[in-house]
Amino acid sequence: MAYSVDVRERIVAYIEAGHSEAEAAERYGVHRTTTGRYLKRKRSGKPLRADKPPGRRRLIDASKEKHLEAQVKAHDDDTLERHCKRWQKKQKVEVSIATMHRSIERLKFTRKKRP
Repeated sequence: MAYSVDVRERIVAYIEAGHSEAEAAERYGVHRTTTGRYLKRKRSGKPLRADKPPGRRRLIDASKEKHLEAQVKAHDDDTLERHCKRWQKKQKVEVSIATMHRSIERLKFTRKKRP
């Protein structure tokens, strides 16, 4: 979890007030490299706020989840592979079985088949 901008600003201000990075790290309970990283960001003019987490965007994002929910409800007996094919046909986006599984899981659907 990222530290708040307030804590980051206090760490940088403490160092700029004449204290060492090691002292700031000990006082605020962070690693010394963290204090150096914040100081470097400040000096380069970058904001101290946390960056977005790395990774790529979802292929089935929140705006498309209602379409997926309707598809799963209408074809609740389909396999993940069939859902992928159906999604590609309707949405024109190819997704893997793992992506489909994660998306359906986010919707809190169970994958139990009828006997």
